Amino acid sequence: MSRDGERLSASVWAETGVKKGHWSLGAIYREEQHLRFSKDTAELFYSIETNQDLNTGRHYEIDLNTYRFRGHGIRVARHMTPSKNVKLTLGTSLFQASNLLDGDLQGSATANSDDEYQYQFGIDYHYNKDLIFERRGTSSPKGLGVALDMSLTWQPSERVKLSAEVTDLIGTIRWRDAPYTKANTNPRTSIIDETGLSQVNPVLSGIEGTDSSHTQALKPSADFSGLYKLRNTAYTASTKLKYTNDLTLFAVGGLKQISGSTVGLHYWPQVGVLEAHYQGKQLGISLGADSLNLSKSHAIWLSLTYH
Repeated sequence: MSRDGERLSASVWAETGVKKGHWSLGAIYREEQHLRFSKDTAELFYSIETNQDLNTGRHYEIDLNTYRFRGHGIRVARHMTPSKNVKLTLGTSLFQASNLLDGDLQGSATANSDDEYQYQFGIDYHYNKDLIFERRGTSSPKGLGVALDMSLTWQPSERVKLSAEVTDLIGTIRWRDAPYTKANTNPRTSIIDETGLSQVNPVLSGIEGTDSSHTQALKPSADFSGLYKLRNTAYTASTKLKYTNDLTLFAVGGLKQISGSTVGLHYWPQVGVLEAHYQGKQLGISLGADSLNLSKSHAIWLSLTYH
Protein backbone atom coordinates (compact mmCIF):
# COMPACT_ATOMS: atom_id res chain seq x y z
CA MET A 1 0.00 0.00 0.00
CA SER A 2 1.18 3.56 -0.71
CA ARG A 3 -0.22 7.09 -0.56
CA ASP A 4 -0.71 7.34 -4.31
CA GLY A 5 -2.78 4.18 -4.60
CA GLU A 6 -2.85 0.49 -3.85
CA ARG A 7 -0.62 -2.40 -4.85
CA LEU A 8 -0.96 -6.16 -4.78
CA SER A 9 2.12 -8.32 -5.35
CA ALA A 10 2.77 -12.05 -5.27
CA SER A 11 6.03 -13.75 -6.18
CA VAL A 12 7.11 -17.40 -6.19
CA TRP A 13 10.63 -18.66 -6.95
CA ALA A 14 11.49 -22.35 -6.50
CA GLU A 15 14.87 -23.71 -7.57
CA THR A 16 16.74 -26.97 -7.20
CA GLY A 17 20.06 -27.94 -8.70
CA VAL A 18 23.74 -28.64 -8.23
CA LYS A 19 26.81 -26.50 -7.59
CA LYS A 20 30.37 -27.36 -8.53
CA GLY A 21 33.21 -24.95 -8.05
CA HIS A 22 32.23 -21.49 -9.22
CA TRP A 23 29.22 -22.68 -11.25
CA SER A 24 25.72 -23.88 -10.47
CA LEU A 25 22.94 -25.30 -12.63
CA GLY A 26 19.35 -25.58 -11.52
CA ALA A 27 15.73 -26.04 -12.54
CA ILE A 28 13.45 -23.14 -11.64
CA TYR A 29 9.74 -22.51 -11.31
CA ARG A 30 8.49 -18.98 -10.82
CA GLU A 31 5.34 -16.87 -10.77
CA GLU A 32 4.94 -13.11 -10.72
CA GLN A 33 1.73 -11.15 -10.29
CA HIS A 34 1.60 -7.41 -9.67
CA LEU A 35 -1.36 -5.02 -9.72
CA ARG A 36 -1.26 -1.25 -9.33
CA PHE A 37 -4.51 0.66 -8.96
CA SER A 38 -5.61 4.08 -7.76
CA LYS A 39 -7.54 4.57 -4.52
CA ASP A 40 -10.58 5.61 -6.59
CA THR A 41 -10.41 2.33 -8.51
CA ALA A 42 -10.29 0.30 -5.29
CA GLU A 43 -13.17 2.24 -3.73
CA LEU A 44 -15.44 1.95 -6.77
CA PHE A 45 -14.82 -1.76 -7.34
CA TYR A 46 -15.31 -2.51 -3.63
CA SER A 47 -18.61 -0.60 -3.55
CA ILE A 48 -19.87 -2.48 -6.60
CA GLU A 49 -18.79 -5.95 -5.40
CA THR A 50 -20.26 -5.45 -1.90
CA ASN A 51 -23.42 -3.67 -3.10
CA GLN A 52 -22.64 -0.52 -1.11
CA ASP A 53 -24.42 2.79 -1.70
CA LEU A 54 -22.46 5.24 -3.84
CA ASN A 55 -21.88 8.86 -2.83
CA THR A 56 -23.98 10.92 -5.24
CA GLY A 57 -21.80 13.20 -7.35
CA ARG A 58 -18.62 11.31 -6.46
CA HIS A 59 -16.13 11.28 -9.34
CA TYR A 60 -13.74 8.34 -9.66
CA GLU A 61 -10.50 8.32 -11.62
CA ILE A 62 -9.92 4.74 -12.75
CA ASP A 63 -6.33 3.60 -13.22
CA LEU A 64 -5.30 -0.06 -13.26
CA ASN A 65 -2.01 -1.66 -14.36
CA THR A 66 -1.60 -5.44 -14.60
CA TYR A 67 1.50 -7.64 -14.85
CA ARG A 68 1.58 -11.43 -14.59
CA PHE A 69 3.35 -14.52 -15.86
CA ARG A 70 4.31 -18.05 -14.87
CA GLY A 71 7.50 -19.79 -15.98
CA HIS A 72 9.63 -22.90 -15.66
CA GLY A 73 13.09 -23.56 -17.06
CA ILE A 74 16.79 -23.61 -16.18
CA ARG A 75 19.16 -21.21 -14.43
CA VAL A 76 22.94 -21.04 -14.76
CA ALA A 77 24.90 -19.02 -12.21
CA ARG A 78 28.52 -17.95 -11.79
CA HIS A 79 29.76 -17.46 -8.22
CA MET A 80 32.71 -15.14 -7.81
CA THR A 81 34.88 -13.73 -5.03
CA PRO A 82 36.50 -10.56 -6.42
CA SER A 83 38.16 -9.92 -3.04
CA LYS A 84 38.20 -11.50 0.40
CA ASN A 85 35.40 -9.16 1.51
CA VAL A 86 33.18 -9.38 -1.58
CA LYS A 87 31.03 -12.20 -2.96
CA LEU A 88 29.17 -11.83 -6.25
CA THR A 89 26.75 -14.14 -8.05
CA LEU A 90 25.38 -13.56 -11.56
CA GLY A 91 22.60 -15.81 -12.81
CA THR A 92 20.89 -16.23 -16.15
CA SER A 93 17.60 -18.08 -16.55
CA LEU A 94 15.81 -19.32 -19.65
CA PHE A 95 12.20 -20.39 -19.19
CA GLN A 96 8.95 -21.24 -20.93
CA ALA A 97 6.20 -18.82 -19.94
CA SER A 98 2.41 -18.96 -19.62
CA ASN A 99 -0.44 -17.18 -17.78
CA LEU A 100 0.02 -13.85 -19.58
CA LEU A 101 -1.50 -10.61 -18.28
CA ASP A 102 0.07 -7.32 -19.34
CA GLY A 103 -1.60 -3.93 -19.83
CA ASP A 104 -3.58 -0.96 -18.53
CA LEU A 105 -7.15 0.22 -17.95
CA GLN A 106 -7.80 3.94 -17.50
CA GLY A 107 -10.93 6.04 -17.36
CA SER A 108 -13.45 7.66 -15.06
CA ALA A 109 -16.85 7.13 -13.46
CA THR A 110 -19.39 9.42 -11.77
CA ALA A 111 -22.07 8.38 -9.27
CA ASN A 112 -25.40 9.81 -10.44
CA SER A 113 -27.18 8.41 -7.35
CA ASP A 114 -26.54 5.90 -4.59
CA ASP A 115 -27.22 2.99 -6.97
CA GLU A 116 -26.35 4.38 -10.41
CA TYR A 117 -23.09 5.49 -11.99
CA GLN A 118 -21.92 6.57 -15.44
CA TYR A 119 -18.56 5.44 -16.72
CA GLN A 120 -16.17 5.39 -19.64
CA PHE A 121 -12.70 3.92 -19.97
CA GLY A 122 -9.98 2.83 -22.36
CA ILE A 123 -8.17 -0.49 -22.19
CA ASP A 124 -5.03 -1.87 -23.82
CA TYR A 125 -3.91 -5.27 -22.62
CA HIS A 126 -2.67 -8.73 -23.64
CA TYR A 127 -3.87 -11.85 -21.84
CA ASN A 128 -4.24 -15.60 -21.83
CA LYS A 129 -7.89 -15.15 -20.74
CA ASP A 130 -9.99 -12.02 -21.17
CA LEU A 131 -11.04 -11.11 -17.63
CA ILE A 132 -12.85 -7.88 -18.58
CA PHE A 133 -15.11 -8.74 -21.51
CA GLU A 134 -14.95 -12.57 -21.33
CA ARG A 135 -13.94 -12.86 -24.97
CA ARG A 136 -14.35 -16.36 -26.37
CA GLY A 137 -12.55 -18.44 -28.93
CA THR A 138 -8.99 -17.52 -27.91
CA SER A 139 -6.08 -19.84 -27.14
CA SER A 140 -3.58 -19.36 -24.34
CA PRO A 141 -0.29 -18.00 -25.69
CA LYS A 142 3.12 -19.49 -24.99
CA GLY A 143 6.22 -17.45 -24.30
CA LEU A 144 9.97 -17.75 -24.04
CA GLY A 145 11.66 -15.70 -21.34
CA VAL A 146 15.21 -14.80 -20.43
CA ALA A 147 16.32 -12.92 -17.31
CA LEU A 148 19.43 -11.87 -15.43
CA ASP A 149 19.67 -11.86 -11.63
CA MET A 150 22.43 -10.78 -9.25
CA SER A 151 23.42 -11.06 -5.59
CA LEU A 152 26.24 -9.14 -3.92
CA THR A 153 27.66 -9.31 -0.39
CA TRP A 154 30.27 -6.95 1.04
CA GLN A 155 31.67 -7.40 4.54
CA PRO A 156 34.16 -4.56 5.15
CA SER A 157 34.68 -5.62 8.79
CA GLU A 158 33.79 -8.42 11.17
CA ARG A 159 30.81 -6.46 12.52
CA VAL A 160 29.45 -4.87 9.31
CA LYS A 161 27.79 -6.69 6.42
CA LEU A 162 25.94 -5.28 3.40
CA SER A 163 24.06 -7.34 0.83
CA ALA A 164 21.84 -6.92 -2.21
CA GLU A 165 19.74 -9.28 -4.33
CA VAL A 166 18.17 -8.22 -7.61
CA THR A 167 15.71 -10.34 -9.60
CA ASP A 168 14.99 -9.59 -13.28
CA LEU A 169 17.76 -7.00 -13.43
CA ILE A 170 17.32 -7.34 -17.18
CA GLY A 171 14.67 -9.58 -18.69
CA THR A 172 11.97 -10.05 -21.28
CA ILE A 173 9.39 -12.57 -22.47
CA ARG A 174 8.53 -12.99 -26.14
CA TRP A 175 4.97 -14.26 -26.50
CA ARG A 176 3.60 -16.01 -29.56
CA ASP A 177 -0.02 -15.56 -30.70
CA ALA A 178 -1.02 -13.38 -27.75
CA PRO A 179 -4.70 -12.28 -27.62
CA TYR A 180 -5.25 -8.59 -26.96
CA THR A 181 -7.96 -5.97 -26.61
CA LYS A 182 -7.44 -2.29 -27.37
CA ALA A 183 -10.67 -0.35 -27.07
CA ASN A 184 -12.66 2.52 -25.57
CA THR A 185 -16.16 2.42 -24.11
CA ASN A 186 -18.80 5.00 -24.86
CA PRO A 187 -20.41 6.52 -21.73
CA ARG A 188 -22.88 4.07 -20.22
CA THR A 189 -24.97 4.06 -17.05
CA SER A 190 -25.00 1.02 -14.75
CA ILE A 191 -27.39 0.37 -11.88
CA ILE A 192 -26.68 -1.55 -8.65
CA ASP A 193 -29.81 -3.56 -7.81
CA GLU A 194 -30.72 -5.59 -4.74
CA THR A 195 -28.59 -8.53 -5.85
CA GLY A 196 -25.58 -6.46 -6.86
CA LEU A 197 -24.42 -4.93 -10.11
CA SER A 198 -26.78 -5.52 -13.02
CA GLN A 199 -25.19 -7.03 -16.11
CA VAL A 200 -24.43 -4.35 -18.67
CA ASN A 201 -22.61 -4.94 -21.95
CA PRO A 202 -20.53 -1.81 -22.62
CA VAL A 203 -20.52 -0.24 -26.06
CA LEU A 204 -16.99 -0.78 -27.39
CA SER A 205 -15.08 0.83 -30.20
CA GLY A 206 -11.70 -0.70 -30.82
CA ILE A 207 -9.89 -3.89 -31.73
CA GLU A 208 -9.82 -7.43 -30.46
CA GLY A 209 -7.12 -9.50 -32.08
CA THR A 210 -4.08 -11.73 -31.71
CA ASP A 211 -0.50 -10.51 -31.90
CA SER A 212 1.83 -12.96 -33.61
CA SER A 213 4.55 -11.58 -31.32
CA HIS A 214 4.25 -9.58 -28.10
CA THR A 215 7.19 -8.54 -25.90
CA GLN A 216 6.66 -8.23 -22.16
CA ALA A 217 9.46 -6.42 -20.32
CA LEU A 218 10.17 -7.95 -16.93
CA LYS A 219 9.97 -5.70 -13.88
CA PRO A 220 13.00 -5.79 -11.56
CA SER A 221 12.69 -6.34 -7.83
CA ALA A 222 15.41 -5.96 -5.22
CA ASP A 223 16.21 -6.55 -1.56
CA PHE A 224 18.98 -4.72 0.29
CA SER A 225 20.13 -5.22 3.88
CA GLY A 226 22.68 -3.77 6.25
CA LEU A 227 23.85 -5.49 9.44
CA TYR A 228 25.86 -4.14 12.36
CA LYS A 229 26.82 -6.65 15.05
CA LEU A 230 26.82 -5.12 18.51
CA ARG A 231 30.03 -5.62 20.46
CA ASN A 232 30.14 -8.50 22.98
CA THR A 233 26.47 -9.46 22.47
CA ALA A 234 24.38 -11.89 20.42
CA TYR A 235 22.42 -8.99 18.93
CA THR A 236 22.72 -7.36 15.51
CA ALA A 237 21.14 -4.09 14.42
CA SER A 238 19.55 -4.39 10.99
CA THR A 239 18.04 -2.26 8.26
CA LYS A 240 16.30 -3.38 5.08
CA LEU A 241 15.24 -1.86 1.78
CA LYS A 242 12.78 -3.55 -0.58
CA TYR A 243 11.87 -2.52 -4.12
CA THR A 244 8.96 -4.27 -5.81
CA ASN A 245 6.04 -3.32 -8.06
CA ASP A 246 7.55 0.20 -8.50
CA LEU A 247 7.40 0.77 -4.73
CA THR A 248 10.34 1.28 -2.35
CA LEU A 249 9.98 0.32 1.32
CA PHE A 250 12.44 0.38 4.21
CA ALA A 251 12.57 -1.28 7.63
CA VAL A 252 14.56 -1.14 10.85
CA GLY A 253 14.98 -3.87 13.42
CA GLY A 254 17.33 -6.36 15.01
CA LEU A 255 18.48 -9.99 15.02
CA LYS A 256 19.61 -12.39 17.71
CA GLN A 257 21.68 -15.56 17.45
CA ILE A 258 20.14 -18.54 19.27
CA SER A 259 21.82 -21.97 19.14
CA GLY A 260 23.05 -21.63 15.57
CA SER A 261 19.81 -20.04 14.32
CA THR A 262 18.76 -16.42 13.89
CA VAL A 263 15.50 -14.78 14.98
CA GLY A 264 14.57 -11.17 14.31
CA LEU A 265 11.95 -8.44 14.23
CA HIS A 266 11.67 -5.58 11.74
CA TYR A 267 9.21 -2.72 11.41
CA TRP A 268 8.20 -1.27 8.03
CA PRO A 269 6.79 2.20 8.89
CA GLN A 270 5.45 3.09 5.42
CA VAL A 271 2.95 0.25 5.55
CA GLY A 272 2.78 -0.29 9.32
CA VAL A 273 4.00 -3.89 9.05
CA LEU A 274 5.76 -5.80 11.83
CA GLU A 275 7.82 -8.67 10.40
CA ALA A 276 9.03 -11.71 12.36
CA HIS A 277 11.94 -13.69 10.94
CA TYR A 278 13.57 -17.08 11.57
CA GLN A 279 16.61 -18.47 9.78
CA GLY A 280 17.95 -21.94 10.52
CA LYS A 281 20.74 -23.84 8.83
CA GLN A 282 18.45 -24.64 5.89
CA LEU A 283 14.95 -23.26 6.51
CA GLY A 284 14.02 -19.59 6.58
CA ILE A 285 10.57 -18.18 7.42
CA SER A 286 9.40 -14.56 7.41
CA LEU A 287 5.88 -13.36 8.24
CA GLY A 288 4.74 -9.76 8.24
CA ALA A 289 1.36 -8.08 8.77
CA ASP A 290 -0.04 -4.70 9.78
CA SER A 291 -2.54 -6.27 12.18
CA LEU A 292 -2.56 -9.31 14.46
CA ASN A 293 -6.03 -10.01 13.07
CA LEU A 294 -5.08 -11.20 9.59
CA SER A 295 -8.67 -10.89 8.33
CA LYS A 296 -8.40 -7.11 8.86
CA SER A 297 -4.89 -6.70 7.45
CA HIS A 298 -4.26 -4.33 4.55
CA ALA A 299 -0.63 -5.38 4.12
CA ILE A 300 0.67 -8.91 4.61
CA TRP A 301 3.48 -11.06 3.28
CA LEU A 302 4.94 -14.50 3.79
CA SER A 303 8.35 -15.71 2.65
CA LEU A 304 9.76 -19.26 2.80
CA THR A 305 13.29 -20.27 1.81
CA TYR A 306 15.05 -23.63 1.95
CA HIS A 307 18.67 -24.27 1.06
